[in-house]
Amino acid sequence: MQPSKSTAAHNHSADIEKLVHRVINHDKFVIHGLQDDCDTTLLVAALLGAIITTFAIEQSKELRPNDSQAVVDALLVVISGMSNISSTIPLPKSSLEFSNSSVNRTVNLLWFISLVNSLFVALMSMVMKQWLRENPGWSSLSGELALRVRQIRWEKLQEHNIQFKIALLPTLLQISVILFIAGLIVYLFDLDRQVAHGVIVVVALAGSAIAYFVV
Repeated sequence: MQPSKSTAAHNHSADIEKLVHRVINHDKFVIHGLQDDCDTTLLVAALLGAIITTFAIEQSKELRPNDSQAVVDALLVVISGMSNISSTIPLPKSSLEFSNSSVNRTVNLLWFISLVNSLFVALMSMVMKQWLRENPGWSSLSGELALRVRQIRWEKLQEHNIQFKIALLPTLLQISVILFIAGLIVYLFDLDRQVAHGVIVVVALAGSAIAYFVV
């Protein structure tokens, strides 16, 4: 006995709903995993950015002359001129002759590039998370319409390489860490070479441990 058209239509509708349910579960698993990756990357980028900002702000002060010192220098010049004891008081160089050392420039360059890169990673993490939050909007639909909308959204996700871009963010964050450590080593070399050598040893050991567990 042939099944009636209403029974066949009902079976087809049931199959469609089962397929929609499976697709929803699959997409939720993928989207939630990507959202967790964005959350982790955003948290690390925020913490790293806060740390780098603390160092960069202090170091950036070395890029311009000290106003207080300039006032002291001017007073010394005036006093020496009034008392005619220029031979006994060494006159300081004028603040107009201030020039930055290569160490200051290098450290500031590395730290500010690291900071900008960290902020970029944080921004991209928020953008990706917002995009992923809007993606499952088709799950409120039903039947074949839900599958069509879902396929369009999924193709857009693949077209824009969202998964690859999210996977790339931790790599950019690692570059920020490397730049910050490089700037820190240059800074320490200018202060105390023994301390800098100790930090290099610790960094080398940490890098070896990471490479051992990852590779």
